[in-house]
Amino acid sequence: MLLLLKDRLPSRQEAIEIFGIVSFPVFVWATIQILREMPSWLLRLTLPDLVAVVAYVEAFAFIESLVVFVGVVSALMLLPATWLVDRRVLVASVVTLVLSAVGVTAHYTDQTLRQWGWQGIAVVIGLMLLATAFLLYLGLRSDRWPKLMNEAVDRIVLLSYLYLTLGILGLVIVIVRNL
Repeated sequence: MLLLLKDRLPSRQEAIEIFGIVSFPVFVWATIQILREMPSWLLRLTLPDLVAVVAYVEAFAFIESLVVFVGVVSALMLLPATWLVDRRVLVASVVTLVLSAVGVTAHYTDQTLRQWGWQGIAVVIGLMLLATAFLLYLGLRSDRWPKLMNEAVDRIVLLSYLYLTLGILGLVIVIVRNL
């Protein structure tokens, strides 16, 4: 049983790349929200309070990245092994980026989605699944698409290291602050 699970888990390099691609949209979204709220925070918070608030946001983004990473790796373990031969990072990238785009769109169109009701939400979910299936089909059938995605992932992972450093620093600040 343990050998079966070990075969289904991504390699160390794949895990680093998957974590980088998963954490990137989470930290970008957290940074956008910080920058959006910063003017009001500057008017009412002291510098230590401002650092603490930003640390909480970054720490939460780090924890959220870990949770999403575990979810994506768990989902990859459920997929057929033939789909994932040298394509784990591609599949994780496509799923993560589509879900991130849907999440951002849902955040900004919250009122519209509420007016649409369940039928509108079902249409959005259907479009999301269709986009994911189409991009996965391209990735699994094409030789060029995975190369392009791997190059993009390599660049995103480098930037994610900066975000992860901020997330870990934020987590340390939160822990020290709450001791």
